[in-house]
Amino acid sequence: MVVVGIASIIAVLVLWAWQMLSFAFFVVPLSGLFYFADAKTLADWRSQVLAVWSRGEIDISALNTALRAHPKLPKATLEGMLATLPATGELVAEHRVSLKTREAVTALAVALYSFRADQLALKMSGVTLVVLAVIGSAVLEGWYPLLLLMAVFIIPLLTLLSRKIRLRDAQVKIQAAQLDPCFDSLAFNRIAAGLDWGSIADTARNKFIVPDISATDPRIEC
Repeated sequence: MVVVGIASIIAVLVLWAWQMLSFAFFVVPLSGLFYFADAKTLADWRSQVLAVWSRGEIDISALNTALRAHPKLPKATLEGMLATLPATGELVAEHRVSLKTREAVTALAVALYSFRADQLALKMSGVTLVVLAVIGSAVLEGWYPLLLLMAVFIIPLLTLLSRKIRLRDAQVKIQAAQLDPCFDSLAFNRIAAGLDWGSIADTARNKFIVPDISATDPRIEC
């Protein structure tokens, strides 16, 4: 980002053309690219943790305690990472969450954060289009490159489409998990309510509230 800014100023002084200063606007999409890369790194880590958790190989509450006990980990960064994991409650209660319930929670959590990643990518694409339009208009000294701005109006539609697809896929997996007699609707609703829903409206959230249907056969080992 610093190199782009300095290079733009040098280009103006060397070429004596103010249009070169417009390239400094590339700092904005570069900043967005950094945040997207950071979000993807966090998403990969979270997906790995949830995959292991859904198989019952770890408990998130125990993982949080162990990581917080590490003296060399940066506290603010660590808390920001742990905040993106489902709030499962105390260790004893988490032990009782069945594997099918964990799979359903994982599907919902992955869908929510995947949608937020899509939002970030689409916003970054929109900003990049605006920057390209400004630079093209300045360099070519015409308004034709500004036609790129029309593509920005497609981004809200793509955002709505992404949300619909992500939530629909999660709903399909959750409905499949509900067919298992070990699925715990109360535990699912409790953990799902604690997820970071972001800009998802309450009407969409309510679709993921599962009716309380407990296992009917006490002999089933969950």
